[in-house]
Amino acid sequence: MSTFTAVPGSARKLWDMVDGPMPRGLLGVGDPDVHHVNGRWIMYLGGFSSTLRNRLYRATLPAGAEPERMYYTGRATARQFGPRSRYSIGVLERQGDAWVRRDAPIITGDEHRPSVLEPVVVYANGRYRMWYQANPHEIGPGDLPDNELRYAESANGVDWSKPTTFAGPNEGFFDNAVIRRGDEWLMVLARGGNLHGTPPAPKPPATARPRPLLPVDRERSAVTSQDMRDGSASGPR
Repeated sequence: MSTFTAVPGSARKLWDMVDGPMPRGLLGVGDPDVHHVNGRWIMYLGGFSSTLRNRLYRATLPAGAEPERMYYTGRATARQFGPRSRYSIGVLERQGDAWVRRDAPIITGDEHRPSVLEPVVVYANGRYRMWYQANPHEIGPGDLPDNELRYAESANGVDWSKPTTFAGPNEGFFDNAVIRRGDEWLMVLARGGNLHGTPPAPKPPATARPRPLLPVDRERSAVTSQDMRDGSASGPR
């Protein structure tokens, strides 16, 4: 018999008939009953269909479900800021009760922007999608902000595609958050100020109008901040 221990704050919403998400064709589900059958977890539950019928349903975890992962930024040099500072992006994987770090970074910078940090990762349409910051170095006293947001994709969450520029330095974005709302993904972006008060202080660009970023049931190879402004981030072209 398996034993489950509830951890405060560890609960995660699967379905919500009011705020979503909900499986297609269902208005509501409830009264789940979970069993471990032939090495897989199976959930039996009651549901109210969009054709106004009460039925029994079965949900299963996919075979070879991806492990829990935590993406983080680590310092690659002794310096914390300034021209010789470098950061890379790594990943921890949950193995049993422990988080195990991969030996090598999964994202590093290039000759123009050798420092990468602030990863944001979501899984949608069968692929991992990461937005992260790429800089010449971590800014310090005497430096002006020089942030670029990049975007990359991965099939397994470890090996990533060549990144594309999501937002250039002239746009002033240094951080972002991606959330799911119903049938779409939304992004909130933060613009960085002149952290150390280095003259001349750059004038921030006009604020862009927020738009849906990545529909849940459609895939595109890359999404840019320009797409958000002109409204073309609604699916593949």
